[in-house]
Amino acid sequence: MSLGFFIPFAVMTSFWGLVGIIGPFCVPKSPNKEYVRCSYFVNFRLWRVSIVLTAICCYLSWLIFFLAQWHPFYGPTLSSKTLRVMQLEWKPKW
Repeated sequence: MSLGFFIPFAVMTSFWGLVGIIGPFCVPKSPNKEYVRCSYFVNFRLWRVSIVLTAICCYLSWLIFFLAQWHPFYGPTLSSKTLRVMQLEWKPKW
């Protein structure tokens, strides 16, 4: 495989990995945590889980579309007339 496969794969994997790992630590602390402890803890957890799930879902959707374009199931279907025209018009350059 060429670098055209590995570079986008490595860049996007590292990007969404960083979002999923560093993102939960960037959740702001609530100013009223003394008053409502249970609600704050649940809200804080919810934000963390939401960020991690967002990173996972975005990465998986990108990966599925990337691999589907890299190795499609079906190629273009051409009629025999189109194939004959291509053979006549696109002659080899050697």
